[in-house]
Amino acid sequence: MGYSIVRRLIPNRISNRYNSIKTRLSLDNASERLKGSRFEKIGNFWINLLRDYGEVIRETSRDIKERPKKALTYAWGFWAWYYCVQTNPDERSFRDQCLFAAGEVASLPPPLRNKEPRDHLVFLESCYNEGIMRRLNLGVCSFMWIDNYDKAVGLYAAHCKYLEPKYLGFHERIVDVGILGRWWVISKKMRDYDVNPEEWEVVEAR
Repeated sequence: MGYSIVRRLIPNRISNRYNSIKTRLSLDNASERLKGSRFEKIGNFWINLLRDYGEVIRETSRDIKERPKKALTYAWGFWAWYYCVQTNPDERSFRDQCLFAAGEVASLPPPLRNKEPRDHLVFLESCYNEGIMRRLNLGVCSFMWIDNYDKAVGLYAAHCKYLEPKYLGFHERIVDVGILGRWWVISKKMRDYDVNPEEWEVVEAR
């Protein structure tokens, strides 16, 4: 069924559309006074451009008909790439999620708070207060990572390129990964934020 859908989506009418536009832009029927003028050069430029695009479209259509599996794979790959780019979360969404999670944890009585998400949120908040939280945007996904110094710090070590974080140890600085519209580390840590394992240990000891 996928092959038939691909074949139906093939732009069979594009060539006819291209020829129609070419006829409209052609200066063959123009008056002799336009020969060699700027208008003729502009018209020839667009005609040549349309001719090149027309050749590309015809070759693409022929490849789709001959290799429907390959075309379908490329189409799904392009759609997945486009969807990841459109849903790539920004730093503001991460900050909002941190504040929302902190509010959820603070609304619980202390005995019910899970220590792991609580400590993680305290650490993230301290990084924001120190100005060392950074976002690395890769287009399809983003990383929140920890820098050494605030950008406003005037120390030599804060601006020396030889003392910047190294690529080999960069993975140790990552605190969250954002893709498909979510920040996954903080979402995972907040899964059982209202379950305190220490409280259950006390109950079992009794």
